[in-house]
Amino acid sequence: MNIFIVDDEHKSRELIKLVLKSILPDSCICGEAGSVPEAVKGIQEAEPDLLLLDVELETGTGFDVLARLKDISFPVIFITAHSHYAIQAIKFSAVDYLLKPLDPGDLADALDRVREMQQDAGYKKKLDNLLQNINPASAGQQKIALPTSDGLIFAPLKDIIYCKAEGAYTTFYMENEKILVSRNLKEYELMLETQGFFRVHNSYLVNLSKIKRYVKGDGGYLILANGTTIDVSKRRKESFLAVISRM
Repeated sequence: MNIFIVDDEHKSRELIKLVLKSILPDSCICGEAGSVPEAVKGIQEAEPDLLLLDVELETGTGFDVLARLKDISFPVIFITAHSHYAIQAIKFSAVDYLLKPLDPGDLADALDRVREMQQDAGYKKKLDNLLQNINPASAGQQKIALPTSDGLIFAPLKDIIYCKAEGAYTTFYMENEKILVSRNLKEYELMLETQGFFRVHNSYLVNLSKIKRYVKGDGGYLILANGTTIDVSKRRKESFLAVISRM
């Protein structure tokens, strides 16, 4: 496997190479770069099988590198130290990332997933969705990749009315359809809580912009844009009211 490394710190690149050598001795480092222009030129020339890409670079970001490449025919594993916004965007698009400092076990797991990525016909669409989501011009148009039994659906956040827990699964109720996803509600609560969503009940995560009315009660209940009524749990009532009072 030919691997290209992009990281603006020389020590980090050397550490990545050492870790790769220990877990994937047959791999070949076909190039490395520390800046956006250097990375774009090197990747185009090397045509790697895998790109390990740091998100935060001195001259820009790893996303800038991808945006300048004409064709991305290889999997990408993002590496990031602390950027919450970057991690959120990456999770929305269902692509792989690792946190610094790099853990050999995590990298080994990511490399196993790379082999699956190489068979993923929709991988290019995941990267396209990621680049759209991090583009400031796309504010309000973000999409989230929802894994279903037969692939991925890229759902606009603005079209999600609410999400319902179904055991280890989650059902997304959209304006015109519902989508069953093979991940639990807690995972989506963590991803969407900064995007105008609030978990009003153990079973429900609600898009706050889709609330038409709140009716008082022990916990009270909501009437949503599609006419659905959803209970607000008593223990979440106070924090829910605090959130909507700031809207």
